[in-house]
Amino acid sequence: MAVKKLTLSAPEEVIAETKRIAAKKKTSVSALFVRLFRTIDRECDPKDALGPIALSASGIVKLPADQTESELIEDALVEKYEMRVGAHVLVTRNPNDFPQLGVSIATPEEFLQIWADRRDECP
Repeated sequence: MAVKKLTLSAPEEVIAETKRIAAKKKTSVSALFVRLFRTIDRECDPKDALGPIALSASGIVKLPADQTESELIEDALVEKYEMRVGAHVLVTRNPNDFPQLGVSIATPEEFLQIWADRRDECP
């Protein structure tokens, strides 16, 4: 890639700090500027930050309109670990968030009561 010179103006303390950071990272101020610019550019359009495989797969799955991405991830993790450990009860402060799991749902208070009742049954 062809490189051209660019002159920037900045407060002296910013220039000094930039030089200090570049030296600490064992790079040049120019390279630091390029990295900063590319990072800012990627933040503006997250698709630019994806690699070619991820980019080609994006848009394949349609997410349900009634769930956020975070909720879908949470549901998948709960289901994965419920299966892995063979859990019989999911303890959560938000039982309404997990209506379709194949395990019993209990609040922390309900779970403690279940545990106490079972403990009383055992000699």
